[in-house]
Amino acid sequence: SLSFVFGLGICAILTFLSFILFGKFNQPAIIILTVLYLALFLYLNNNTYNRLYPKFGKIKFSSLFQIACFLIASIAIYYISIQNRYGGWDAWAIWNLKMKMLILSNQPFKDIFERIHIHAHPDYPLFLPLLNTWIYAFSKADLNQIPFITTNLLTIFCPVLLFFGLKQFIKHNIAFLAGALLILHPYYVFRGVTQYADLLLGIYLLSSFIYIFQFTGGNESKTILLAGLFLGIMTFIKNEGIVLS
Repeated sequence: SLSFVFGLGICAILTFLSFILFGKFNQPAIIILTVLYLALFLYLNNNTYNRLYPKFGKIKFSSLFQIACFLIASIAIYYISIQNRYGGWDAWAIWNLKMKMLILSNQPFKDIFERIHIHAHPDYPLFLPLLNTWIYAFSKADLNQIPFITTNLLTIFCPVLLFFGLKQFIKHNIAFLAGALLILHPYYVFRGVTQYADLLLGIYLLSSFIYIFQFTGGNESKTILLAGLFLGIMTFIKNEGIVLS
């Protein structure tokens, strides 16, 4: 699950790099940069390919029950999000607007920090719009559908991350209860499907705490490096990330 969080950051950073190099949306550049990164990653980790294939043991009934609960909750979140398909105010005025500007504008992308209405917060970082731009580069999906799908996946993923993170330090059932309480909380679901960047901020903060606890528990020093990386990425998500990191 933490690998997924790391991957989100890589996608946004590579997309940002393409804008720095070419000044505007360039689909081939995003795809090529992604392929080059994957090739480099696989080359540097050529001794760990066997870890890419999970080994499944005997599946317990409790595990099947927990999976079923999360699937049911995921379906419920999807139907709730349909009622709020275009997100809340910040989605219209900031995040989705900037995504469309990045993709559709022929002007230099730097204009997004200057030539934009003050209520669209030109000072805000671009992690979420860049992530959705990366998805568009590979899918060419409808621009209104991409944020809708992204917010659904992240709303479902955050409780799963909480479950797997806590499971390393406390009893399995208690960790599941914590994840279930989060995914079933009406306020969390309501705020999750608004397509705001706050959910991403929470995911990276939670991931950082998991790595910090792993380090204090005696794990390798690289865990604290990853914690620092995730805290740094938070500054690329929202201005509040600067304070939290």
